Amino acid sequence: MRKIVLSTIIFITLYIFIASILFWGRNGKPKNIYQLNLLKTYDLALVFNGENDRIAPAIDLICKGKAKKIIISPATKFQMDSYIKKYAKGERIHYVLEPNARTTHENAFYCSEIIIHEKANNIILITSFYHMNRSHRLLSLALRDHRQCSGGSAWE
Repeated sequence: MRKIVLSTIIFITLYIFIASILFWGRNGKPKNIYQLNLLKTYDLALVFNGENDRIAPAIDLICKGKAKKIIISPATKFQMDSYIKKYAKGERIHYVLEPNARTTHENAFYCSEIIIHEKANNIILITSFYHMNRSHRLLSLALRDHRQCSGGSAWE
């Protein structure tokens, strides 16, 4: 029994080590988060907040003209003003507040309402690398539910 537990622990450790080499850069961040010259222009840059390292790339997209507005979910007016002051370097940033979400499911639900209200057709979702699949799936489901109710289209 001890050999099975030990071999399982070694296997998991080795798997995590190999995965980290393949997916993470030398500085601890995912490789090629985005390449601005390859991105089209988006109506909304949507950030599912949790870590502040997601905010700077989103605001950078706005400053470089790759997105028109930003939603950081959740964020209060005070937080948004603080993020803009810290990352926008004097640029004017248009944003929509979403202060209520406490979970990824709520991020998707509240943001889908905003997306429909804003009539946004092109959205870029910014979240952690390991969080992206779940976030995208929840947002897609929330938007699909809204489309069925309203007949609108916002997410491809």
